[in-house]
Amino acid sequence: MLTSNDKIGSTIQSSSAYDVNPVADRLNTRISFLAAGMHSIAFAISVVGSLLLLSWVILLCRRGFEFTDEGFYLNWISNPWNYHSSVSQFGFIYHPLYRLVGGDVVLLRQVNILILFGLAWAVCFVLLRSIFGQVASIDHRQSAALSGVALVVGASSLSFLDFWLPTPNYNSLTLQSLMLAAIGALLADRELSKSSLAGWILIGIGGGFAFLAKPTSAAMLGCMMAVYLGLAGKFRLRGLSIAVFVAGLFVVGAALAIDGSLVGFIRRISDGFAQASRLDAGYSVISIFRWDGIAVRGEQKYIFLCILTIAFATASLSLLGNSQARCAAALIALAMSAMVIATITGLPLQKISHEPFQPAQISAVAIGIALAGFVRQLRTRLRLSRSSFAIVVFLVALPYAYAFGTGTNFGAAAARAGLFWFLAGLVVYAGVAAADKAWRQLIPLAAVALLVPAGVISSAMEAPFRQTQPLRLQRNAMDIIPGQSRIFLSEETATYIRRLREIAAANGFRAGDPVLDLTGANPGTLYVMGARPLGTAWTLGGYHGSTDFLAAALDGEPCEAIAVSWILTEPSAPERFSVEMLRQFGIDLAADYVSVGSISSTRSFSPQKFEHRLLKPVRSAEMARLACENARRTRISRLN
Repeated sequence: MLTSNDKIGSTIQSSSAYDVNPVADRLNTRISFLAAGMHSIAFAISVVGSLLLLSWVILLCRRGFEFTDEGFYLNWISNPWNYHSSVSQFGFIYHPLYRLVGGDVVLLRQVNILILFGLAWAVCFVLLRSIFGQVASIDHRQSAALSGVALVVGASSLSFLDFWLPTPNYNSLTLQSLMLAAIGALLADRELSKSSLAGWILIGIGGGFAFLAKPTSAAMLGCMMAVYLGLAGKFRLRGLSIAVFVAGLFVVGAALAIDGSLVGFIRRISDGFAQASRLDAGYSVISIFRWDGIAVRGEQKYIFLCILTIAFATASLSLLGNSQARCAAALIALAMSAMVIATITGLPLQKISHEPFQPAQISAVAIGIALAGFVRQLRTRLRLSRSSFAIVVFLVALPYAYAFGTGTNFGAAAARAGLFWFLAGLVVYAGVAAADKAWRQLIPLAAVALLVPAGVISSAMEAPFRQTQPLRLQRNAMDIIPGQSRIFLSEETATYIRRLREIAAANGFRAGDPVLDLTGANPGTLYVMGARPLGTAWTLGGYHGSTDFLAAALDGEPCEAIAVSWILTEPSAPERFSVEMLRQFGIDLAADYVSVGSISSTRSFSPQKFEHRLLKPVRSAEMARLACENARRTRISRLN
């Protein structure tokens, strides 16, 4: 810190310089004004870029349909009470939203994206406000500026869509829950003010949602929250009691709404775990306690290093006090924003290859700006406060709470919640900027961060998960649900749906009729038919225990439903179920069903060419019901 004499000496030096070289001083003044103007332009363009990116994603929600995972999500959300066992309750949480949008899949996707983006903005804004508020009071102008920065930073949450599965699901609900909990953690404090009370309540709500989305993530969130509160010195028994009470009340309320009783809800979850274990998919409780590193390879490694270098250089330049450096940082921000806008508007740019770990590029931005912040702290002898250190640890860990319990690569799954990593780096950097009382230093970093979601969305658009064409080439309008949910599809997909409906309608199929999917891989087919999936929202095939899984699911169905169900088969599918397993439910496929038509089409996974056959029951419903009940009694007597 400068002493009074230092300040006087500095003033004398400046005065002398002014007297000796007034031309240089005027030039510096002009450069300073230029830097401020360029920062303002960069800020405006980056905000526009983030809004354009959001609008682009919203428009893309009108294109593409994925028949496996997305079909499963929609079967669950549209009629969650059809199924008696479940580990995740995301279908019940999103069902009111599904009803609110009238079953329109496009609107459902768009609202889900807006919720995700809105929560990301809220996390960023609360974080920045808390950091800058520690140094000085924030007026309305600064609050609006930080809100704009948060808008740009929040766009990084769109990296979650790297597979282009925008329909609400247990992963999106988990991420949204963690964001709610993070907002609560930032607001909560030892003193129970209005904002602190709101924070403790949000922690409880976020934890409750996390439990309903993915219990394993909720358990990890609880552990991480306890560590954070202890490190930050926010641990207060009264506040924690409020959070636990709110979470418990939330879960109990959900249990009563879903199953009418706590006993029934507990049985639902227990049966869900038992049902999942029947698949024998190679997962175990021990396997979720593992560490999968983040791997970037090939072209992605080069992109990672480039982004890290750009982020570090931009952050370092922005922190320098001279106007020339700030001009250079603003120019980089303008260039990055221009690239993002060019990508959105479809100008010819080099194609970004699609690799499963692409969202991990956000960690390059986080590392780059954190390094710049640390270097500046070493020079100025600044230190992270206790609360800042705690929030950095918390934010770095949150993506792993999101991934905890997944059967896929931990690093890849965690990267889809990489917004938290970026925010962790931003805490280190923003602490220095707040000490300088210069929120404008954040603008170039926000613009650089826009590159990652723009690249992720661009590659997802070109290679949507398990779809045969880029989204931009899917131009055949088709109502996913007759009369609503108009989506643009590939020609093969539109033809497949049209032919399927023609066959079903010509043979007396009605919306809501039960259908048993023996293909093992096409829950979306039943959704576009308007069918009620029998037994489970997705009859997962291809696992060692798939037959036991389906048999247990059908055991939960009344024989009246099994008796009148239609059947969808795929004779050449490797995941198909053996028709012999139906005998334990009194069904002889050759004698009791007749094929009413077949549809041939193509898809992105093996076998790429496939044929689906729709079979209709020919026995009377009463005969089929009696056969089912007799078969069940015989099987039970043998087991006893």
